[in-house]
Amino acid sequence: MAEEILTEHWGKISELVVVPYTDGRFVVKVGDRQLFSKADTGRFPTKGEMARLMSQA
Repeated sequence: MAEEILTEHWGKISELVVVPYTDGRFVVKVGDRQLFSKADTGRFPTKGEMARLMSQA
């Protein structure tokens, strides 16, 4: 997923941080804005979903 995001948005991203959680959380943020939460959706993002959400951010 990180590779997909970096490939799609390589000129716009200065930093990509992956923070592992042991409690099953999966959250994607741009700055302070949350784009995706497994807790809210009950699932992991689908292929291409994160790149699309980042394009809309």
